[in-house]
Amino acid sequence: MIDTVRILLVDDDKIDFRIMDEILSRMDCSYKTTMDWEEDFDNALKAIKEERHDIYFIDYNLSMKGTGLDLIKDAVADGHKGHFVLMSGQEPQDLHPQMKVSRCYLSKDKISPFVIDKVICSALRIKGRLKKPAEEFQDSGDMQDSEMEIEFLDRPKRVLLIEDDPIDVKMFMEVSKREKLNIETVTKKSLQEAIEILSEREFDVIFLDLNLKDGIGPSSVASIKKEANDTPVVVLTGMGTDVTNEECRKLGANGFMFKSDISEEKIRSVL
Repeated sequence: MIDTVRILLVDDDKIDFRIMDEILSRMDCSYKTTMDWEEDFDNALKAIKEERHDIYFIDYNLSMKGTGLDLIKDAVADGHKGHFVLMSGQEPQDLHPQMKVSRCYLSKDKISPFVIDKVICSALRIKGRLKKPAEEFQDSGDMQDSEMEIEFLDRPKRVLLIEDDPIDVKMFMEVSKREKLNIETVTKKSLQEAIEILSEREFDVIFLDLNLKDGIGPSSVASIKKEANDTPVVVLTGMGTDVTNEECRKLGANGFMFKSDISEEKIRSVL
């Protein structure tokens, strides 16, 4: 159960702070929220680096020091992997093309308690702190407009597949394509390659084979979790045992999947 979600709002407009504070007070959800507010670029970057918050709502138009997007890029460059939400009154296509560093975009004039709840729950699911079924996202007045309000929440899920067997890779890709799963899959053949890309990019879920040339057994899970932080790791195995599964779980694995059982339903269940 989630007790408190810690929010950092970065916005140099006090009115926007009051609006967000009012929205949070009106939310009817299963968790509590606390919100800190920073209006200065440098102070906000310092607060982000302290990693005291679960989600960051950042205004695009900050100050002469830089935009909200510049702030996110600086934080990412320093190795921070927070859940960033960029907010603006502009249309997303009018903003910088490198908006992909942000988890999603919110139009300020369409923010509501329902929308903020949906964004927060998305962040918690990615961090593995919440599994909230889609049917719980219901609000009589806002549901019909949610696609317009949250521009990037329906982006393809970013999947990292760590697998060196070309047959298993082909099977995974064919299932994904045949069932039209909304995912973008990056494949790496070794732990070293996977660790390198995890230092550069963020993924929504990682599928890890336990029989790689440079990594065999549960210790591979520890190596990946060290770099992947809160990203869920699903272990792929051809002949797992209860002992192996328990070891993997203790080292941070979030789930297990037999290679022979890979299916649309199994993949979708962990996205």
